[in-house]
Amino acid sequence: MDHGSIEGMGAGLVASLLAGTATGLGALPVLVTSELSRKAQDRMLGFNAGVMLVATSFSLVIPSMEAVPARVARPEAARTCAQGASTSRAAFLALLAGLVEPVGALFGLLALSLSSALLPWGLAFAGGAMRDVISHEVIPESYRGGFEREATTGLMWGFVLALVLDMSLG
Repeated sequence: MDHGSIEGMGAGLVASLLAGTATGLGALPVLVTSELSRKAQDRMLGFNAGVMLVATSFSLVIPSMEAVPARVARPEAARTCAQGASTSRAAFLALLAGLVEPVGALFGLLALSLSSALLPWGLAFAGGAMRDVISHEVIPESYRGGFEREATTGLMWGFVLALVLDMSLG
């Protein structure tokens, strides 16, 4: 499929809507609990970091070398709760973050339609930016509460789950 075509743009928009919806759905566990313990927050942040590492590596960096479209996962709600927001506010902000993805995808698709040579550079830039957020914000925040072992275990489980899903769903 030519990704600069109308069909390619439609597929990209649908994929970004699904990714945005997944971001919003990722907030649901936060809504079922009134208060998350710091231990649970650290575990969830670690899990999110693991998922983000797989998304960065296998959906951004490697495809940037192969010049194919990317899927992005950004778990937001646990991080927002860890920063002191209420669970309903965290869920709302995660939903808003998910709604931004289709808009960004449209800009990306327009840029791609202008020049497919931009795609690998854009993917590599997004991958680098996401790794920076993971290593400088998410992982340190998951360790700040004193539950490093739980955060690391969460990171490993998130990495494994996201890798299995990526490999099985393509």
